[in-house]
Amino acid sequence: SQDVSAEVKVGNPFILLQQSPSQLLSQLVFERQVHPDRLSSVLAKEELNLNVQEVIVNSCCEPLSLCSARQNSQAKSLLTNISNVTHQCASHCLPDIEIPVYNSAV
Repeated sequence: SQDVSAEVKVGNPFILLQQSPSQLLSQLVFERQVHPDRLSSVLAKEELNLNVQEVIVNSCCEPLSLCSARQNSQAKSLLTNISNVTHQCASHCLPDIEIPVYNSAV
């Protein structure tokens, strides 16, 4: 009799090629039940820049909308600050030239 555990299912290679590395990792962890520590050691050995814990969290948890709203607000604030500092530096370096201020970040 043939050993069932030794069988390897050959999937559609085009489906594999369309998946992101994170999707492939989550499939290995959740569908194939590969232990996360084993995946982490293989990833480290092959010098692949993927984090198994991050993949698990991203697969199991929905992103919070509050975070993206806060990031958007912080990005606008950062852009405004960069614009102000750039304008101050330009005005300091080129005192004879009038430099218009654009508030496109607000």
